[in-house]
Amino acid sequence: NALASTAKRLGSTTEFTAMQVAELETELAKLGFPVSDIIEMSEATLNLASSLGVGLSEAASIAGSTMRAFGLESKDTQRVVDVMAASTTKSALDYEALRESLKLVAPSARATKRSIEETAAMLGVLADNGLKGSIAGTGLSKVFSKLSKSGIPLNTALDKVATSSNQLKTATELVGEVGAKSLLGLANSADKIDTLTESLKNADGAAKRLAETRLDNLAGDTTKLNSAWEGFLLSIEDGEGILNRIARAFTQELTASIERFRKGLAAVTAIFDELGASFNVFGRIGDQFKKTTLLFQAGATNIKLALSGIPFILVAPA
Repeated sequence: NALASTAKRLGSTTEFTAMQVAELETELAKLGFPVSDIIEMSEATLNLASSLGVGLSEAASIAGSTMRAFGLESKDTQRVVDVMAASTTKSALDYEALRESLKLVAPSARATKRSIEETAAMLGVLADNGLKGSIAGTGLSKVFSKLSKSGIPLNTALDKVATSSNQLKTATELVGEVGAKSLLGLANSADKIDTLTESLKNADGAAKRLAETRLDNLAGDTTKLNSAWEGFLLSIEDGEGILNRIARAFTQELTASIERFRKGLAAVTAIFDELGASFNVFGRIGDQFKKTTLLFQAGATNIKLALSGIPFILVAPA
């Protein structure tokens, strides 16, 4: 009941319908989140999907996995999605690059006590330097782990590389070949890391603002109207009231009528097929009836498909 209530509320106030919100809730449940967490996470995750233009299952997956990888709680969902949304507007990061990078670097970032903001800022700086996706994620992970193992602070390593006469050699000695490119990129843009980190720390509401910007057009207005209309219908009843009974009765009678008419056409067609064996003209008439039957069946299916788009009239096409 709590999940249904949340789905109805968010379905009438966002670009997503209540049914789509319910699908998101299902995806979060599959990831192992309890009901209370799902309710707390849903709106923020919808904002993430809308702001980055990705599917709800993708948004649920990246938000859920990132929160767990950084050891965060459901109350931090809005913070996480705002950082993600802001990082794609303040750097060369895009959704795919961010998803792939975070997946690889998050465990090392958490182990070395890096925040989501600082990690995303470094990935943004690397993206600006042409290092994205798995290359950036793997490289930055190596930087964190190698420096942690040797006990060298990141800022010290960045200074060493930046002031070295042979930067590549110094970077390789500090973090190995895999992490060297990432350390070089960070060292040569060290001033940008702090600036972007601070910007991401103040990213409150970024996902919602980006989502509203994406929907600020006729297509967006139409999408929100559709969600609001479904929300209005759901506010009248929940699918078990008089509207549902009327819709079901109408649909069942329409289905029965279509089937009776189809059988009648099939019988007439069979008669003309028999006569067509002796007279060509009857054969041609029989062929015409077959075509009519096929057209009628196609039309009936289209009608049922159209009805299935109306809440409470969940008709499966024949």
